[in-house]
Amino acid sequence: MAFKATAGRVLALNSDSGNADNESGQASLRISHAGISAGMHPGRHDSPVREADGDDRRVHRVPAGALIANARQVTVITDGEREKIGELLGIAGFTAADMRVNIEVALDDVPTMVDGLPGISHIPTGSKLRFRNGLILQAEHPLFPCAHTGKRIADKHDAAGERLKAADFIAASLAELRVDDERRKYSRRGLAMSVLTTGSAVNFTGSVAVGDEFTLEPPQEWYIRLRT
Repeated sequence: MAFKATAGRVLALNSDSGNADNESGQASLRISHAGISAGMHPGRHDSPVREADGDDRRVHRVPAGALIANARQVTVITDGEREKIGELLGIAGFTAADMRVNIEVALDDVPTMVDGLPGISHIPTGSKLRFRNGLILQAEHPLFPCAHTGKRIADKHDAAGERLKAADFIAASLAELRVDDERRKYSRRGLAMSVLTTGSAVNFTGSVAVGDEFTLEPPQEWYIRLRT
């Protein structure tokens, strides 16, 4: 299932460094083929490759410790998806940084790959964010909610008098929809992406800034056939 190419722009950025000073957002991020500089999860999401863990053994059927391609160097979400999660949590001013998502974007034409769930979370693998400065990010897989991030959100917003649990974030991030006469849960937390090219042949480091414009492109038909 494809979608039409559409223009978009960057609304907010967050390196996910674990530093509270970054939670209000950053004006720009440096991105290399290792992912985002000063990003979280050293050795896991800041490298072209990483060691397989228990999840990879179950999903990819590879031995623990094997080096595999890193498919989650950058995370992206639309403003609509972020707003919906914040609405379901009842948090005013909820941000992408609260969810440890790196880039929040606005799209001129938001794709709906799953009926009732508009956004970027389920665009096909191989779709691209093509920035004017040459940086290209490639879609890999939906970003699913985790209890660790849920606890971080609950701890932060409990201080504002809101009684939340880690499970509340997981529930707000998952949409239960009927597809093909079956009830299924789909994530709206955003998308994991890899760095296809930084757009620089000099130092292999590119950048993205708030306000940067890009084109969201579907994968070519031959690529879709190859993957299905």
